[in-house]
Amino acid sequence: VSSAYSMPWFGPLYNAVSQNRFKGKLPPSVGADGKAIPNTVSPWYLIEDPENLIWGVLADEYAKGIRGNPHIKAIALDYEPGAMKHCFSVENRTRFRDFAKLQAVPSTEDILSKYKEAWLRFRIRQHQRILERISAMVRSKLSGIEFWLISDPLQTGRQRVSEWCGVDVQAADPIIDMHQDMPYITGIPFFDQMKLNISELKKPCFPFIDPTENMAMYYQRYTPEKVMQNTVAVAALGGYGIGFWPNDVFDGRYLRSIRDAYAAIAEAESFYAGKEAARQDIRFESKNVVKLDAADGSGKNTKISFPQLDRNLRVLGHRKGKDFLITILNYNENSPAFLELAVPGAESAYY
Repeated sequence: VSSAYSMPWFGPLYNAVSQNRFKGKLPPSVGADGKAIPNTVSPWYLIEDPENLIWGVLADEYAKGIRGNPHIKAIALDYEPGAMKHCFSVENRTRFRDFAKLQAVPSTEDILSKYKEAWLRFRIRQHQRILERISAMVRSKLSGIEFWLISDPLQTGRQRVSEWCGVDVQAADPIIDMHQDMPYITGIPFFDQMKLNISELKKPCFPFIDPTENMAMYYQRYTPEKVMQNTVAVAALGGYGIGFWPNDVFDGRYLRSIRDAYAAIAEAESFYAGKEAARQDIRFESKNVVKLDAADGSGKNTKISFPQLDRNLRVLGHRKGKDFLITILNYNENSPAFLELAVPGAESAYY
């Protein structure tokens, strides 16, 4: 299910808005320029639905259509509403006044200049409440069908929720069944972001990557080797799977890298996904480096390595009984890494 400007495009809802079925009763979102955005419903109305038109009348129609197809097992919502470009209607700004405990309803200009952080929190909360309405609809009217959320993953920086998207997938975790987030990156940023999301979210993570999205920036971002690294990283970190957006228009090099990634994962599946497997701490050190003893300005001794390979390595360990598996991802694009590994608790010096 697609969406735009906070509004999910469920068929009956979209049709009701585009055809003005309820004659002005579904107020549109308003942009920062003060103009109504076509084919939208304001977030406050999506949440409150005072006449029960959305989550009553239209939700019943939607559920009837879904129940007519016995093959539907899940509803996946692509929800990337954005937080800073809508909705600046008087009604929504009034609700922001109450949220931020302001004395007066602020203008759009004041929101974007004086209250930007509070507005972002307000809009993230609105999107969460809309997702809660959707989840409640699925649970109450479509029993047995799962609700999957496609959105932007948790970020590794200080601000965990991205401004461009405005959806807190961690807040949504209890009300959905699967995360299909969009970490459209490679290398260490991908690994670290997936580690954060898979470890902190309780529901399964099935991320998408987009090596065939028809834009130069994405073609330049990926290589067959980086796609293989992404795929193995998700499996080794405990992800549920990986998807390729928007299609599978790959050349032979990409197809081979995907095949090789899945072949490697298949051999390690009992460690990555087995019920008896457990994480194993691994210590590692690059040996093909030059190490120097140096002193800083205060005279404190320190060790310096050239090149600094370790910072671009990610090493994961898994143990199953007496057996263990070590997964090494070398993100030094131009340097091999020869590692000395130590496995605490290993019963042999040879492994």
